[in-house]
Amino acid sequence: MMMGLNDRIKLRPLVAATKDDFLYIASEESAIRVVCPEPDEVWAPKAGEPVVGVLKSTEKVRVALEGENG
Repeated sequence: MMMGLNDRIKLRPLVAATKDDFLYIASEESAIRVVCPEPDEVWAPKAGEPVVGVLKSTEKVRVALEGENG
């Protein structure tokens, strides 16, 4: 799980984006576009609004970790 919280008065802006199954969260859209030049969707959550990403399956994570360590 990944979560990003936007502060209530937006002193530090939050931008979120998705591309396929990936969720990106940063304080600037340009930071997201360095990693993912063509996201499917980009949005700025309202003040105090959370952005939550949940894995579809922990099996993908387990396989990825085993592959890195094995």
